[in-house]
Amino acid sequence: MADDHPTLATYQQRYYAATGMVSTQVRALALAGLALIWLFRLGEGETGTIRPELRWPTLLLVATLAADLLHYIWRSIAWGYYQYALEQYEHTQEDPAYAPPRFVRSTLRWMKTRESGPYLAPPWINAVNNALFWGKTAIVSIAYGQMLVYFTRTIF
Repeated sequence: MADDHPTLATYQQRYYAATGMVSTQVRALALAGLALIWLFRLGEGETGTIRPELRWPTLLLVATLAADLLHYIWRSIAWGYYQYALEQYEHTQEDPAYAPPRFVRSTLRWMKTRESGPYLAPPWINAVNNALFWGKTAIVSIAYGQMLVYFTRTIF
């Protein structure tokens, strides 16, 4: 009988799929919120201005998009760096006399002291990643909360 229990990799794939979907929705909500605020601007045509009550939500929605961009920039840089560090680690395992570039030496020392092996990512990568992910999610939620208050007061 085959083992039908999910593996750690299965749960990681589910987590990545879920957070990827949340990121997509956060981005779509931020853009939709900006469009909605633009529809309710003061004035006609392109000269209209944003209503004072909606300036903070507008700023928060733009901050959400900025955090989303930073999130993907961070992931690209951090995981690219870590992949490079793993290559350097493997090179030092093959050739103990090899001197890796200075900027990866502290990461290599950390990798060599890990009992679970070098392939477990350092906590700083995911700490920043999670902060940006949850930050952008919280920011868009706050913006929509403020918009809900404004539109509730306006409509009712």
